[in-house]
Amino acid sequence: MAIPSNKDILWLKVLTHDDSEFARNLRNANNEYFHNSEEISIEQHNNWLNKTLKENPPTFHIIMLESNKIGTISITNHDDIATIGNVIIDKEYRGCGLGKRAMYIVMGLAISRGAKKIRLSVEYTNGNAQAFYVNLGFIERAVIMEKQCL
Repeated sequence: MAIPSNKDILWLKVLTHDDSEFARNLRNANNEYFHNSEEISIEQHNNWLNKTLKENPPTFHIIMLESNKIGTISITNHDDIATIGNVIIDKEYRGCGLGKRAMYIVMGLAISRGAKKIRLSVEYTNGNAQAFYVNLGFIERAVIMEKQCL
């Protein structure tokens, strides 16, 4: 892979059925970064996909570098609060500023939809992501606690 430059076009593409396999494979390749770290089955993914494709405005996006799919990101707005999630950059494209550029795009989208505040969550074990979000101006506001019930 050639190292991307700031002149390369990075954009968000609304998720379609054609992107389904890419999104599922990328999520499964990065399970360790998610609360539910189990692999997503095709049936689970198809159920999620059918629900997601009906959302208006669209919430789930594929991060594109020129014509290459390089990641995923989602955004929902409720009143004046936006929530960003499912942020994954393919390992091959990490470390060259593309995640930061994608976050700026999606934060701009949130603001254009009326957001006054943007939230996201990150696994406590994912120190790299925490540092990434702090560098973007996010601050820790809460700790989520849970108990496994058998």
